[in-house]
Order: sequence, then structure tokens, then C-alpha cells
Amino acid sequence: MANQIHREQLDEEQSRKLRALRTGVRVELQVNSPVNTHRVRADFVGLDEPRCLIVRVTDPARWHNMRDAFYTDNEVIFRSLIEDEAGEIIAFESTIKLVLTKPSRLIFIDYPDQLESRNLRSDQRYRVHSSVTLSDGSKPFGEGSLRDLSRHGCQVTLGRDSGLGKEMMDKKVSLRLKGTAEKAVEIQGQVVNYKADDTLSYFGIRFDEKNENNQRAIQALLADTLITI
Repeated sequence: MANQIHREQLDEEQSRKLRALRTGVRVELQVNSPVNTHRVRADFVGLDEPRCLIVRVTDPARWHNMRDAFYTDNEVIFRSLIEDEAGEIIAFESTIKLVLTKPSRLIFIDYPDQLESRNLRSDQRYRVHSSVTLSDGSKPFGEGSLRDLSRHGCQVTLGRDSGLGKEMMDKKVSLRLKGTAEKAVEIQGQVVNYKADDTLSYFGIRFDEKNENNQRAIQALLADTLITI
């Protein structure tokens, strides 16, 4: 189905998805060092099909902190959003082929034989567990948890001791989340549903889809939150 992750041998369609990556697009790499798992943003440089992909790490501080994770034959997970596909995430697991430090910090990644993809245009709701700050844009209402997420909206839970309840209905709110990327993600929406139990308050929030910045933030959040291998 279109809203599921696909696992299959790399065929022409999967190769086409890799060829859709544009020079300069931001990608994410996940690598393991002897003591930690690291995630870092990088710039896509190019594709030498079917040998390797090339990316550049532009942040010298991040490079310095992760030097013990960038070495030949170390496993790496590559993730990126294909802009031409109107919101499709691709991801694959491979190995580092070569690392160069001069004249640029370049990482050569072996061409994958399997690829995962997920279409973010799906209306499916995904179960997630991320911390979130709910505010009116300037004053925080409280800290809570993001429970589920779709491209149209989400559900946020806060403790009953937050003091928030039915009075939040129809209010415009701002959600601030710390994604897996370096920067926080902020999304605007409106409370359209409320319910509570003995310990938690549940708020259904519809995203403002007319806001272009919102759409980019939603896609970034989905990209950061949903793709796992």
C-alpha cells in the first residue's frame, strides 16, 4: 500500500528515487561510534551510480565530535526527503566506502541494494512519542507529549495538573518540538477536540494547512519522526 514502508531489491523505480536527489539537498546520516549513536545533517553532493553516493558534512563542530564514527566499512543509515516527489522520504542502510577530510569533509557511501520509502501525502495517523511545548505563540501553556501525527493534525496529551481543559477548544496554538535534527520544529494549529481521563488531558489539534512555513515544518517533523530502519 502507498502509505507503508516498502522493502525490496533496488530496481529501476528505486534507482530513480535516488537519482531524484538534487545536489545541495539536506540529508541525515546516522552512524555508531564505540560509545554512541550519532545523527548529523549533511549536504548531498552527488551520485556515482551504481558505485556510491557522496555527501559533505559542513558543520566542523559536529565533524569533530563524530570523527570516531566516520571510518571505512562503518555502517550508516541515510535518510532524505525527495522534494520532487511532493513529500516522499527515502532511507537505506549501507556502509561508508571512503572518508576525505581535505579539501572538504566528504563521505562516500556504498550504493544500496535495498531502499525504504514512505509517502507523506498519506492521511494515515502514526503513533509517536515526542515531547512538545504547547503555547499561544508567546506564553507557554505547558509541557506535554505528542501521541499521534498525520499531515493534517495531531493529538497532544498533558497532565491534568496542567489546569488546561475545555476552555482550550477552538484556541489557536503553537506546538514546539525538538526533532532529531539540530533545530526545533514549530507548527501552528487549532484545538478542535478535547477529552480527559483521571490523569491526562487529550487535545486534538488541526494544523494550519494554508501556512507554507507550517507545511515545511510538518514535512520536516514527519521526516525526523517516522523513518526508521
